[in-house]
Amino acid sequence: MNQKGSTGLIVLIFIALVVAASVMWFMRRNEMSNSVPTPLSPIEVMEESVTVTGEIVCLPHEVNEAQTTECLLGLRTAGNVYYDLLDTTPNRSHTITAHAHVTVSGILRDAEWNNDFVTSGTIEIQAIEPVVENNKL
Repeated sequence: MNQKGSTGLIVLIFIALVVAASVMWFMRRNEMSNSVPTPLSPIEVMEESVTVTGEIVCLPHEVNEAQTTECLLGLRTAGNVYYDLLDTTPNRSHTITAHAHVTVSGILRDAEWNNDFVTSGTIEIQAIEPVVENNKL
């Protein structure tokens, strides 16, 4: 191969490498911009009216969390499903006491705010009533 032919080949290889690098950069940039999830509020993720009966208990800690004496009261159903409770009504918190058997009606939302405890969601309480003794869990 002569000098002119090898120079042309080197230029062609260089151009091919630049084009390939540009395509890879563009694809990676698009991949990274598409991989960032759009944050959703709990209302956009899940909002459902529910009525759930269970016992007020300390929610269990996540397995990977250090065990503490901290107690976050929540609702445990007969099927061992746990819900965090959010009560925004003033002066009603006295009805939420440990080991009480209650029926809670409200809006079920994702439980993304608190990763320290095991929950299947947060119920924003609209109504809470004690369960009569013979209907206990």
